[in-house]
Amino acid sequence: MYSIIRRNLPKSVGAIPALSLFCACFCAFGSIFNSLAFAQESAVVAVDDSPTAEQMLSQAEDQAANNPAESARLISRVLEEFGRKLVRVSGEQDRFVDGRSRAESFLRSHPQVMAKFRSAQTGEAERLIAAGEDRKVVETRLLTSGGLLAAVRETQRAIELAQFASAQNLLDSIKDHPDISSIDPSIHETLVVLTAWGNGDDARALSTVDILKHSSVENLRQLGERLAVTIKNPMVGKQASIDPLTPSRFGPIPTNAVQLWSEPLENSIYSRLQESLESGVPMNNVEGSAASGRFLVSIPTIDGPIVLVNEAYVLRAFDAYSHLPKWRQAIGNANAPRTDTQAGDLEVAVVASDCVLALSGHALGTERSGGGRLVCLDLLTGRKRWELAPDRFAGQSEFREFFFYGAPTVVHNTVVLLGRKMTGRLETVSTVVGVNLQSGEVEWITPVGAAPGIRSVSSRPYTTPTTLGGRVFVSTGAGTSACIEASDGRIRWIRRDPVSIRDIQMDVMPWEMGGAVVTTSGLLTIAPGATELQLLSIDTGEVIDTFPIGIATKWGAIRYLLTDRERSLVYGIGDGLTAFKVSDLRTPIWKFPVIPAENSAISRSDRSGIRGRVQSGWMENGRPGLIVPMGSNALLINGDDGTTVLSIPCEGPANIIARDGVIAAATNDSLQVLMDAARAKEILLAATNERPQDADAIIGLVEFALRARDADLLRIATKSIEPAIEATRQSVQRRSRFVSILIDAARSGLLGRDGSDTLFAAIVRAHPNAAERAMALVAQGDWLAGSGRSSGAIAVWRMLLADSDASAVMISDFDGNAQSSVRSGSAAALQRLDRMASLAGGPVEAKQSSENAPSNASASELERFAGRMPCTVEAARAWIQAAQLRMNENAIAIAAGDSAAAVDAAIATANRVVVTEILNQAVALMKKSDLEITAAQLLDRSVMAGFDVPITSLGGLDASRALLASPAAPLVENLPRSVAATKVITASTEVTARLIPGVLAPIRDNGTSLAPNTRTYLLTDRILSCLAAPDLGLRWAIPLPAEILRVIPTRDGVLVIDQPTRDTRGAQRIDDAGEVRWRIDDFSIAVSENGVAGDRPECLVITGHENVVAVRVDGALGAFALGDGHPIWRSATTVDEIGCVDASETLVVVAGTRVNSNARTSWIVAMDQATGKAIAELPVPEDEQVFWVTVMGPGEIAFGTSQSVGRWQLFGTATGLRWISTSGKLRATVAGEMLGWKLLVSTAADQSNILDWRSGLIEDVRFESSSKSVKEDGPRRWIRSGPQIVGWSRSAIDLFTLGGELVGSSSLHGARRIQDVLLSSGAIVAVEQTTGVNEPRDFALARAGTRTLIHRFGWNDGGRIMGSALEVDFADGRLDRIQLLDGWILMGGAQSTLAIPLP
Repeated sequence: MYSIIRRNLPKSVGAIPALSLFCACFCAFGSIFNSLAFAQESAVVAVDDSPTAEQMLSQAEDQAANNPAESARLISRVLEEFGRKLVRVSGEQDRFVDGRSRAESFLRSHPQVMAKFRSAQTGEAERLIAAGEDRKVVETRLLTSGGLLAAVRETQRAIELAQFASAQNLLDSIKDHPDISSIDPSIHETLVVLTAWGNGDDARALSTVDILKHSSVENLRQLGERLAVTIKNPMVGKQASIDPLTPSRFGPIPTNAVQLWSEPLENSIYSRLQESLESGVPMNNVEGSAASGRFLVSIPTIDGPIVLVNEAYVLRAFDAYSHLPKWRQAIGNANAPRTDTQAGDLEVAVVASDCVLALSGHALGTERSGGGRLVCLDLLTGRKRWELAPDRFAGQSEFREFFFYGAPTVVHNTVVLLGRKMTGRLETVSTVVGVNLQSGEVEWITPVGAAPGIRSVSSRPYTTPTTLGGRVFVSTGAGTSACIEASDGRIRWIRRDPVSIRDIQMDVMPWEMGGAVVTTSGLLTIAPGATELQLLSIDTGEVIDTFPIGIATKWGAIRYLLTDRERSLVYGIGDGLTAFKVSDLRTPIWKFPVIPAENSAISRSDRSGIRGRVQSGWMENGRPGLIVPMGSNALLINGDDGTTVLSIPCEGPANIIARDGVIAAATNDSLQVLMDAARAKEILLAATNERPQDADAIIGLVEFALRARDADLLRIATKSIEPAIEATRQSVQRRSRFVSILIDAARSGLLGRDGSDTLFAAIVRAHPNAAERAMALVAQGDWLAGSGRSSGAIAVWRMLLADSDASAVMISDFDGNAQSSVRSGSAAALQRLDRMASLAGGPVEAKQSSENAPSNASASELERFAGRMPCTVEAARAWIQAAQLRMNENAIAIAAGDSAAAVDAAIATANRVVVTEILNQAVALMKKSDLEITAAQLLDRSVMAGFDVPITSLGGLDASRALLASPAAPLVENLPRSVAATKVITASTEVTARLIPGVLAPIRDNGTSLAPNTRTYLLTDRILSCLAAPDLGLRWAIPLPAEILRVIPTRDGVLVIDQPTRDTRGAQRIDDAGEVRWRIDDFSIAVSENGVAGDRPECLVITGHENVVAVRVDGALGAFALGDGHPIWRSATTVDEIGCVDASETLVVVAGTRVNSNARTSWIVAMDQATGKAIAELPVPEDEQVFWVTVMGPGEIAFGTSQSVGRWQLFGTATGLRWISTSGKLRATVAGEMLGWKLLVSTAADQSNILDWRSGLIEDVRFESSSKSVKEDGPRRWIRSGPQIVGWSRSAIDLFTLGGELVGSSSLHGARRIQDVLLSSGAIVAVEQTTGVNEPRDFALARAGTRTLIHRFGWNDGGRIMGSALEVDFADGRLDRIQLLDGWILMGGAQSTLAIPLP
């Protein structure tokens, strides 16, 4: 009927014939299927049958009586040409066998034709045997004498290759051969015994040997004795597979099972969805789907002491008792989690001898995600042996979009998988594939049916194969059931059933993946459409009986079937759980009364309380059992009568597996292992007694003792750990895990004060690596502090600061928080010392140096001392002394950093006198070098810390007033810029606005300009105009030579960045009188030392301290004097590809990629702005792309990558990468800015998060609005003004302290749209742009332009609205830019600007 041919692929055959022939032929029937769709709701499935073979067999039947020779000739042609093609079973329309089966059956039933056939084909059979073509003889001339010889030889060859299933098939094919009596009995019986032994059929092997041992023939008796010895030995090369879908030996399952350990499944669908939600990606009903079991796709596999779990993209192995990770192997590239929610099959790991088989990705509607590869890994090491991509069979392009599904099924040396290809018309083409277990080569491909498309985007359900002996049974979603020989892919029989062409309505969960099951009465399979259950003959596929299924039937609405190990009981699982004896499939022997899930609001309608895959097996007493996950627990049920034996604790929906006393549960987001507490203790103690220096054994016992809170057991486990630590030195992963577990034991408190002290000392004595030392010292300090020994804690943390390697390494640190932070060892120590020093009545040792400051020391020596003694007066004075020395060396950037460290150390002492002393010196030092912004930042630090101390170098002003008077104040904290209003605005207030031609120029700076806030700039037809306060008079107007990109105000003028051509950037400096002082036409040439633009001429241009810095994309950069444009310095390439750049008064920081022959690496480089010399370089963790970098303070740098946000500290205590936060909320951020001691980061989707600048933790419980509308308002924006932070959305404004405490809030009622918020000294000014739809009822009038409302909110009264809004009609449409100038609000449109005075 169609031309996709089952392909047998021995190496001698060559390439695979084109699948495209099938696709083309199948599509030709599309019109037939479509026409049928109008008349009926189901359609006939196509199979690989041959009308020609069918016709020949019919003709042979007609000729058999009168012309047996012609009949034999026709049969010979069928065997030669159509032996692998399908033909109908006589008298049936929907059951098929291959041409060979029907031809040989015909010969056996027609002796005359058999005689002619043997006479005609014997000679050719002998010729082929002489040529070594035994396989061909078996397939085409089996019933000749030569065919018998070839079959015996092929049987012997199969046994030698351990292909016992194939050997059994060959023996079955010759059991009624005409010449069977001619075989030497000793040869035949030897083959029978060895084949049965290899297939695990011990009963047959033993009975045959017993017959031989009692034979009257001497040589047969001797043969029986020899074979009896042989089959007592283990069969070498026998393949045994373990998977979680077949019945297993449960072993002892206790009534008090305890959780040994739990491991997060970070790559599970649910975990990745949670990360997306944290990143701000909207998702619907994630928690409801999780509670229903929708995301349960992983199911554990237990093999002795190893637990395996396939997370679709990662396969992991753990020691069941110690929790030690054995290995981790990436097997695919992760798909978008939203897409993976449609996963349709289970992710299974199958153990076959010494390897593990798994499919990567999830089976979706028309594809498999993650590459969909079949991978084979080494069981002990996780090393990849081979992998097979299903769309690249033999390089055939027609296999593209073909994908595997279900579980790999191992039959001796063959891995069998189901595959599917969806055509462009959504027709489902089902295929079975055989793969060599050792090599990964495809051995055969057998198509098993093609079903027409359905009237929706739904896919047909996914199933998995089952086996018996050497045969594989499949029941496909394409409407076919088949029996296939695993050795060569030959179809023994196949039957088809009509399939629905309507939408698939069944709500099938991944863990309800079904398939046929083999019973003692036949093969049971759920028919397409799930309306009946079919019992088929295993040998022929003939329907023995059918049983209705669905609601109100005895079977119920079942979705999959299970059997017990004897195959005499069958269980239907769906809405409930029903058991039948195979001998009577019409009368249930019991039904399990499933209780609905606890939270009915999130349960699936009309679904049971089962929440995970039911596992079949047998209990210790040998009786059948079932483990049924129920959500909050799982039940062990007696398979004979349905009674509940016991309950197993479980945290939510789970796929639970028990094997040999080990219980493993894969939940939505974790892998849990449970066991009998007494047995676990016994096993773990025995392991440590046998292997006292084995870290794995000790880890298991320590974890168990900690979980059980067993102090005596913990003492036993940790009594001698130093040799065990030493034994792990060659494995960094094992050693780190071991040390981490020991640290947990030491700080648990179970060992008592002396015991914990001893254990900590032993860990340190064992010479751990830098990361382990950092973790141990941090934890030891915590333990000492918690047990009232602050002095000891301070000494330990200072020891860590003195250890340069341990200080720099990154560790996970909870520090009493729910969130884990990855920070440097020095950052963890510094935060604890700072917290201890700031405690009222805290230990005085925290503020006292334990060593004297060095005298007559260099700057470096002073910096090292101060770094070891943070939070002390001595450190503060050492830092400021070092800063003065650095300034003398002209190392201005380092001097600024040391000055900031001095102020921080002084603040930590909480001593007002010290803060005054150090701050005065630091500010004076900065102002001496004209570093106004840095000086303002130091003032701001003291004010935020509550030290409003007098600054003698600034005329005795208090720090807050000095900061307010500083020209750098707005750049530091967005202090109010405009004059305070003296008159209350009301709806009747007369305000004379001015409409000015021209659009507001894009003003943007990186925070280094001290420009006065009295100028604004407008563009009109490439003419740039400067307007000045207080009257907005025209100061100058200049034509521009190129398209403007942005305007950067400077102290006495403006810098205009323009774009002469698409790839070039230029600039011109205009002074306050309107004179062009200098121009650079092309920065890409200007930064080049040889005057050549290079291959990548694009440039980024920013301003620095009286400098303009240009950075070319290929890494070249240079600085030019803001006064005259002359080059100050040029630098060689810092990185090969620039991603982003920022500058401060003292630094230039670039981030980008370096490329070499081996890899692309990501770097951030900090340079001295005065000289262009590199100060420090930071390799970005995981070589992630840096999206943004911002200089936050003197030597404090924030950066965001594709996966994280981090802080890099150049100077002071805890230099280097201080912390990095990898929360899902912080992925792919695009910007960061300071809000006091907080870091505000934003994403491209306008989502924002606030982090604590010291720790890197997200402020989840702070900065929460009291307005109910905020959550519906969309993104919130933030700005700082002095001691307050303002957060605003479309309809609400909130005021917070710098610590995140809410102090005021106001909301606008109705549908509102605040477009911008500006800060004035008298009020918070909010500009709202409205249309008729959003206006209050009084103003719902059609207007040609845009109606704008200006609201004012008070600073000192909780942000309350100050009077009525000022209404402005703006005829120029949408507002593009809004600026607050001294005394004016400027609103810019597409062609004009509206200036509104603040009265």
